[in-house]
Amino acid sequence: MAGSKEATLKKYAKSSGISKGTLAKVYKRGLGAYYSSGSRPGTSAHAWAAGRVRSFATGKGGARKADADLLRPKSKKRKA
Repeated sequence: MAGSKEATLKKYAKSSGISKGTLAKVYKRGLGAYYSSGSRPGTSAHAWAAGRVRSFATGKGGARKADADLLRPKSKKRKA
């Protein structure tokens, strides 16, 4: 995938409405997934992470499900 990490995050943040911070977390998880579970031959770690960001932002593919905890609103803890 052509472009830098920042350009990728900016592009998908603008088109999807998801914050760059959230997409940066997805990118980091994509790098971790690349190194922990392998990938397609000939694919770089950064291309793998950028693909995960694209999948998350567009809702196509499995990243939205794998990173669903990043989309859910934080629940407030109630005092007992």
